[in-house]
Amino acid sequence: MDKNYLTKIFVCLWLISFSVLSYAQKIDNPDSLMRKARKLAKEEHHERAIQLSDSILNDYPHYTGAKLLKARTLAWGQQLPEADSLIRNILNANPKNQQALLLASDISYWRKSYDTATHYLQQIDDTEELAYQKSLRKLKILAAKDKSSRLQNLADSLIALYPKSEEIKRYQDMYSKMPNELGVRYTFDYFSKPYNRRWHLFKWEYGRETKWGKSIAKIVQGDLIQSGENIGENLAWQYQIDFYPELSKKLYGYLSYGYSASELFPTHRAGAELYRSLAEKWEISAGIRYMDFSALKNPIWIYTVSLSRYAGNWLFNLRPYFSPKNNAFSQSWNFFARYYYTDKDYIELLLGTGISPDITSNLSTGAPEEQLRKLQTQKIRVSWKHFWTKRMYSSLFGNLRVEELKNKNLRRHIQAGIAYHVLF
Repeated sequence: MDKNYLTKIFVCLWLISFSVLSYAQKIDNPDSLMRKARKLAKEEHHERAIQLSDSILNDYPHYTGAKLLKARTLAWGQQLPEADSLIRNILNANPKNQQALLLASDISYWRKSYDTATHYLQQIDDTEELAYQKSLRKLKILAAKDKSSRLQNLADSLIALYPKSEEIKRYQDMYSKMPNELGVRYTFDYFSKPYNRRWHLFKWEYGRETKWGKSIAKIVQGDLIQSGENIGENLAWQYQIDFYPELSKKLYGYLSYGYSASELFPTHRAGAELYRSLAEKWEISAGIRYMDFSALKNPIWIYTVSLSRYAGNWLFNLRPYFSPKNNAFSQSWNFFARYYYTDKDYIELLLGTGISPDITSNLSTGAPEEQLRKLQTQKIRVSWKHFWTKRMYSSLFGNLRVEELKNKNLRRHIQAGIAYHVLF
């Protein structure tokens, strides 16, 4: 038999085998695979959801649902340019695709192009199914643009149409929190070793919500009453400003500065922290604190990280603090479990161990600074917060610390506090 003839037969058989194999690998049920991809995306397994979407599109390049899912998943992962490019491709083929227009509006909103987001919404049909989705997005845009009065009017009109909508109710509550908040807090702090000490703290707060984040100005008055002293003899004042910038959908921060001319408070105090939301309702953070007490030779630097997890109505948080200096090193650990019995009201239990060098009362132990960092503390705290109306809430807490003194004796350190806040 001719060698060329055998070669031709072999090539033909190979091509047939390859074609059969390729056909066997082709996805027969893309809808079933799409359901899996949607579930993965909902569970925040973004990379796997995108991979499944790509597998579908390899065999069915015109499967619009897979394109939409991939674009939305990319947007959730902050890959906005890639998501925007994919949505434009869909709209070029079908400018009236309603789900693509909704997603195009979302992407523009996340890119802070609020006028463009509104433009896409205006092209969406006012069907019963889509009208609700359009309304929610209009509320989001007004909230982002800090249009408080228009947001209130729209939310009030929409709640009449959708009385069971928790999302619209949240926007109504958002208006109730905009733009101002006033609060007053009283804390009583007491121990009897190595001497009787009563520490009364009054704190006045003013907070404002903006599209950049929340800022809070605080004035704190402390009245330290020791054995044989009367009320008002040792007044101290501290002034502080806190800011919580919203950097992205999953990233926000904390910045703080305080000043006091009294030795009972740090002369200068500052703090910074960065928070990042993760998949599966986890959150991590890392930050730093700085405190300069006139009673200490050197300022205190404290480093902290935290790990949080939301599980149903529960929030769990673990946070250590580390304060190194020369050959001395202190650390403390706090863990709390918080239960939300409504979306805003909660009770909380906190357990802690270790010395925290930022607590002013620790200076009263009589220990030198190096030894102060090695003393131990165990504590337990119970807190409660409750909204009485949409515009008014209060909170209570009780705290018990068992602290080590320099001579290895122990003391009980009691704290209790109450706060009242008004939103307007």
